[in-house]
Amino acid sequence: MLTLTRPFLIKSDPSLVRMVVVNGIRNAVEEAIPGFLQNVYAHTAGGGKFLGILQVKKRQPSDEGRQGQAALIALATYSELKNIILVDFATPEEANNA
Repeated sequence: MLTLTRPFLIKSDPSLVRMVVVNGIRNAVEEAIPGFLQNVYAHTAGGGKFLGILQVKKRQPSDEGRQGQAALIALATYSELKNIILVDFATPEEANNA
């Protein structure tokens, strides 16, 4: 039998928290909007759980507006997530033609 005489605190590792957040967001967005999300990054500024960066790729003009849906899905996935930064993925050729 294990008896603890002092309060036992478990500190979470920020890198583990970030992995869970990134994988959860990636899975939720990919399930709702397949192929739209390119990258997810849980920024260390928020301890890996308050600030998320989503990189999306619009494949056709009708994809306009889906970035907002992706952000809402990410916010709904983790209640601790407070801010989302959306980055539109563009190849150098696409950027030069814009």
